[in-house]
Amino acid sequence: MAEETPKPCDLCGLPIETSDFSLLTVNGPKQFCCEGCHGIYQMLHEGEIIDNGDGGNTTN
Repeated sequence: MAEETPKPCDLCGLPIETSDFSLLTVNGPKQFCCEGCHGIYQMLHEGEIIDNGDGGNTTN
């Protein structure tokens, strides 16, 4: 059976190995490979993040 290719990080493009780092934005859900990419995306796009009651952070 063929192995599924991991989705690329929405900031740096590296493969996402965990689903722990994600955000809901006005442009749809975003997923990141690590906490660093997650935090940088939040800083650069803070006006696009949809607040879900915990400051916009949907980290699991």
